[in-house]
Amino acid sequence: MGKLNDPNPAFISDSLKLTKKKRGLLSKNEAKDAIGRFRSCDWGEVDGAVWLENDEAYKSGGRIFSVYTSGSRKIQVAAGADGRLSLSLIGRHLKRAC
Repeated sequence: MGKLNDPNPAFISDSLKLTKKKRGLLSKNEAKDAIGRFRSCDWGEVDGAVWLENDEAYKSGGRIFSVYTSGSRKIQVAAGADGRLSLSLIGRHLKRAC
């Protein structure tokens, strides 16, 4: 994918669209904040072993998982080997980010 802290991350995430139904569950700003942290290689609240696995996956093009807290909710952002991002509330699936 790219180097850690690369100013031009290799993730495909130029736009974010949430359905009207999903906007009631998560604000666009919450989603943008989580994706922004993910794109800057901040994997959030994962443990140290997962953080290291994510760093290696970022360099080699593997899957990456992150978790962030927004208010009382947990948001998961994940990237597949193809760089496509998905965004979920823990326990509830949201529209694919890209």
